[in-house]
Amino acid sequence: MPKAKSKQQNSNPTASAKADPKVQQILDTLQDHWDMGRKISDGNLSVKKFAIKIGINERTLRTRRAFYLAYKSKSEFQRFRDLRFNESKRPLDSSYIKYLLTIKTPFTKFGKTVEDARNGFAEHAAKNDLSPAQLHDLIKRECGRPKSSHGKKYRPRDKATAIEGVVREAVKWIKRCDAAIELVQSDEEADKTLLSLLEHFSQWTSNAVKLFPVSKVKAKKGASPEESMKESLDGILVLQSKCLAPLNVKKV
Repeated sequence: MPKAKSKQQNSNPTASAKADPKVQQILDTLQDHWDMGRKISDGNLSVKKFAIKIGINERTLRTRRAFYLAYKSKSEFQRFRDLRFNESKRPLDSSYIKYLLTIKTPFTKFGKTVEDARNGFAEHAAKNDLSPAQLHDLIKRECGRPKSSHGKKYRPRDKATAIEGVVREAVKWIKRCDAAIELVQSDEEADKTLLSLLEHFSQWTSNAVKLFPVSKVKAKKGASPEESMKESLDGILVLQSKCLAPLNVKKV
């Protein structure tokens, strides 16, 4: 009997996942974010002053406060923490939160309230092993893009402003590309991550080239995905430098 009981416990994927230190790390991070959001919400300091006090980006703190307010009920927060991916049996990490927070209206397929919609999309992401980007795309398709508060499309004042905005986005992608290369080199199952990043990178490059006359970097024939990614990353660094050059001249 004891052996049979032990065998039954080992066959439980959720129980096995609890032994994974990554699971506890994700749960601890979610708890930390929720606790900080509560501290900001219940405190006397503004988000800006709180950010200055503890040395964390103000935008990050606003997201954590919004996370706490959206999952203020401990039962709702626990429900989110209890979700597990179908394949890895790990929890949804904090990178999913900012996309769930974009849901501002009910979605009839999942219930009558905004909370039902958030829970429904989160559960769907876990059941179908969606990445944060895939969840974001799904939410945009099903719920539509949030309308701009001022009702106007973003139009940069001039070419320099437009280039500067693209350069800011480039810095983000450079960091993400670096992380993707490192991941692909260490994880044989990261092909989907690399493919997604390459698609986004390709889109960014095509848009950036329209703003500034530079040549696209072409990957060598027969190059591996990692080599192509690194080559593209080198190209984006060159592009960034060329975009910044005229701006730096004007500032001097």
